Amino acid sequence: MSEMSIKIDEEFLNGLIDKLIEENTSIKGLKNLNIEMRNDGIHFQVEVNILGKDTLFDSLIELKEKPKSLTNGILKFVLSGDDGIRKILEGVFSIISRFIEGIDSNDYEIDIDFSKINFSENIKPLLNALRLEKFEIKNKEFILNIKYEE
Repeated sequence: MSEMSIKIDEEFLNGLIDKLIEENTSIKGLKNLNIEMRNDGIHFQVEVNILGKDTLFDSLIELKEKPKSLTNGILKFVLSGDDGIRKILEGVFSIISRFIEGIDSNDYEIDIDFSKINFSENIKPLLNALRLEKFEIKNKEFILNIKYEE
């Protein structure tokens, strides 16, 4: 049995956002974008200036359910915070759901049902052998542990 662990901390994510988005793109009005990793989820703060007015949008994405593997179970997120941002996120996942079966978005929730996603027959055996041991946010880190079982 083999294992892979991935840890991504809040400082890394915010640095990545600064380099990729804030420094290299020109999104008119975007002043600041920050992510806070909390035990109850990922907290997003976006500061924008639209029509000369500064506004702060706040959103929280909570992890409510995690799948057993990458082919079995449901990954469920609950959205809260600013209504406009929530609707945008729901809309993006609603569009994706038209192309990928198993993704659903409505009423403050985003569900990804891995058992309904049609994976290629070439990679399905590999995905069946991968078990999600940890999928959590703890101490300002996103932690993912995957075990390979034959």
